[in-house]
Amino acid sequence: MDTNSFLDITIEDFDESDFADPISLLDALLKRGSAHKQILSDFPKASDCLTVSQISRQYNVEVEEIFSAIKNGNLVADKVVPLFSPKVVESFLLDQNNGITLFDKFMHEITHMRVNYSYKPVLVMAIMRNASENGEIALSDLVDFFLDFYEKRRVAGLIIEKADSSFVKFQNNRQHAARTIIRYPITVFENKQFINFDLKTSVLTVAKSIWQRIDVKTRAFIEVSCEKILEEYYALLS
Repeated sequence: MDTNSFLDITIEDFDESDFADPISLLDALLKRGSAHKQILSDFPKASDCLTVSQISRQYNVEVEEIFSAIKNGNLVADKVVPLFSPKVVESFLLDQNNGITLFDKFMHEITHMRVNYSYKPVLVMAIMRNASENGEIALSDLVDFFLDFYEKRRVAGLIIEKADSSFVKFQNNRQHAARTIIRYPITVFENKQFINFDLKTSVLTVAKSIWQRIDVKTRAFIEVSCEKILEEYYALLS
């Protein structure tokens, strides 16, 4: 058995009788350890395994008996799905980041953003101006914002982007615009866990821990920061 399966076992997992002799303790370890042998990341949509309530109904066994058997190690689950409260997860993430929250990381990105193209600050501006109260914005709305942003620069006689940018090579092309937005700024921010993008619905959602802290003042600061980043970026291209 994998030794990692012992990692989650504590003294509370054992009964006093388990310590009677070395053989009893070894047997108890094997029983408890096997309960951790397969941890799933999510509930399986279709499975031939049974839940406690299903066992109770199908075999006419009291739920208390089943839980007692599980506790004693006589009934060992083939698969385990760990469940965590939001408070426990947030506490864990806070410890992992030494007190630096995801919101802090996001704001650091805003004030220290490195750009090879204008896409990241434009994406943030689109979100700040057009996202719903839940921090959601459709890809189609992002495409509208990007195309309008570059079209206004073109009409004003300003540099649109670098020559190899799809917004220069395929002006006002929604398909190329959508592909570029997903491939670059969305992917970068999603990898940093600032946002989530659902390919099926084509909806971008800002991480809740970030969005719930963006008030009117913070939103204004973010927009001004993005405008400054864009100003400095385009100054280098001229």
